[in-house]
Amino acid sequence: MNNVTQYYAILGIKHTASPEATKKAYRNLAKIWHPDRYINNPVLREKAEIEIKKINQAYAIIKAFQAENTRASIKQEINHSPHATVSKTQNTPEFYYQQGVDYANSQNYQDALISLAQAIKLNADYLEAYQYRGFILSKLGYEYRADAEFKKAHQIKVKYKIKKSSKKYTPQAYINREDTTEATVKT
Repeated sequence: MNNVTQYYAILGIKHTASPEATKKAYRNLAKIWHPDRYINNPVLREKAEIEIKKINQAYAIIKAFQAENTRASIKQEINHSPHATVSKTQNTPEFYYQQGVDYANSQNYQDALISLAQAIKLNADYLEAYQYRGFILSKLGYEYRADAEFKKAHQIKVKYKIKKSSKKYTPQAYINREDTTEATVKT
């Protein structure tokens, strides 16, 4: 610690000085003792070269010392914290869809497209997100991209209609119904 104290003395600051105060003191001294200020006086120029070397060395050592102390205090805070908590919020596709709608209402279409893309990324069958994205793209003049979005929305609609209809009229359900009617007739 004593060696570092002497370097603080070279810069003319206390050992409790902040990094900003240290930098300011270094700059002030560097301006005063820069050899280029003494071009016409060789004696002062030589003295300035010696002084600037001392100032540069002191500043480098103090910076390293302050950085090491900062790392040590951070490490100590991390080690002594009883509970490290990390909060992670997971937003839903509906959140991003609503965010996209809000952006579109404020005519911030690029952010709206980004939010809707995030909603679609989280739920690939998000019908409303495709439709709204198609609407925005159409409004911006991107007709081919808008058509692609509307086609995808149509495919999702067809996909859900097929799923609904296949659940209502499965052959197995018809066969099971026939078996029960035969069983009741035979008894």
